[in-house]
Amino acid sequence: MGLDISPQKVVTLTDAHERRLVTDAGGRCYNFSVGDSVIVECVFRRSLRGDAQDGIPLMYALKGTKGYKVESRSLLELQRRGFAIAARRFAPGSFDVVVPAPSSSGVPLCLARLAVGLLGPGAMLVEALRKRTIGAVLGSAPLPGTGPGGRQAKYRGALGRLRKLDPNLEIAVKALPSEVREYFRTVEAKPGTTLPSGLRFLVVDDSASTGSTLRDSALSLREAFGPVSVTGLALVGPQ
Repeated sequence: MGLDISPQKVVTLTDAHERRLVTDAGGRCYNFSVGDSVIVECVFRRSLRGDAQDGIPLMYALKGTKGYKVESRSLLELQRRGFAIAARRFAPGSFDVVVPAPSSSGVPLCLARLAVGLLGPGAMLVEALRKRTIGAVLGSAPLPGTGPGGRQAKYRGALGRLRKLDPNLEIAVKALPSEVREYFRTVEAKPGTTLPSGLRFLVVDDSASTGSTLRDSALSLREAFGPVSVTGLALVGPQ
């Protein structure tokens, strides 16, 4: 299964070739860890080539950035095939709570609903997370000079751009350079959500590049509900 990209920046799935999108030969998920915070399971990988055969447009399309969009039937087919693969990794009953990653699109919530169906009747869908405001993000960001060592220029630039925005607006993760994204806490638990202790959480997102959103989600859930088990699931991840 591959990707075609039209001159109008519409991304479409195709079985005619296998360019731009990587599927494990055994039809399995692959994973990567984000520090010691969370393991992220990914169904597909985008090819990393830096040219016209790079799969990054699918990541843009899923997040609605840079003018790309994914054709609706292709999105449904990507989800269908993806969860057929995820079913080989996650047994029914392996998680208690499925949480969609906060997003301006409805894709993570749709994927979370599919995951609940995959995990069986014991799994709950709980929208327990939200994006932080720009003011809150700036309030917890490291001071310049104490942040990322060799990336100070990008870090200072990101801080400067955020300071020009309304502090009451929600943070847009896509506005943060990937090289310094890990230094900005972008997610928090919604106040007022109550759950029993000791639950196993699955946080679902449409795509993961650095894994920072899923890392922040895990940290927020543990702050809100104690030392719970958190795993991330992304439909598309980095190669």
